[in-house]
Amino acid sequence: MTLLSLHPHSLAAPGLLLLRIAQWGLIGLSAGFLGASFWIWQETRQLTEAVQIQQEAVTRAEHLQQQFLEQARKQGFDLSDTRIQQLAQEVSFAQQLSMRRRFSWTRFLSDLEAAVPPHVAMESIVLNFPKTSLVLNGMARELSDLSSFVERLERHPAFNHVVVSSHKLKQPKEKRQAKNPVVTFSMKVTYTPN
Repeated sequence: MTLLSLHPHSLAAPGLLLLRIAQWGLIGLSAGFLGASFWIWQETRQLTEAVQIQQEAVTRAEHLQQQFLEQARKQGFDLSDTRIQQLAQEVSFAQQLSMRRRFSWTRFLSDLEAAVPPHVAMESIVLNFPKTSLVLNGMARELSDLSSFVERLERHPAFNHVVVSSHKLKQPKEKRQAKNPVVTFSMKVTYTPN
């Protein structure tokens, strides 16, 4: 009797191995998506709780503010928006008055005198107290005198940010000086005493 020799042959369809790999890949991807969905759900829940806590705090603050406003009204205080704006202006005015009291005109004039060269005359000085900025109006015999004045102001430790706003040649009003025009000028300077 002869035995038939059997060679092992796979009865599985070709490409089954690739199909199994694809299935395991899809299972892993699905598990990853489930994990990410769970994580997003957790984060959303925590954010929702945090927002709820903040909303409760805002509600409490608004309630306390209402109570405070009612109590202030009963005691005769006006806390309306217009009154608060007026109060801010009044505080600013009080600060300006305080600065004016502390401002030393003697020191300022001494510093200015040290910076003004010969042949330059001041006509007016306007001081803005909140910013301690000056507007200087004056005359110089020549343009070089004006340049010298600007340089001296810039070198002086109390004066900063010198800006010449305007300058022009002008004939003097007196007839005896009619041959010699003068340079009129206006400049802005910041004054910060030591």
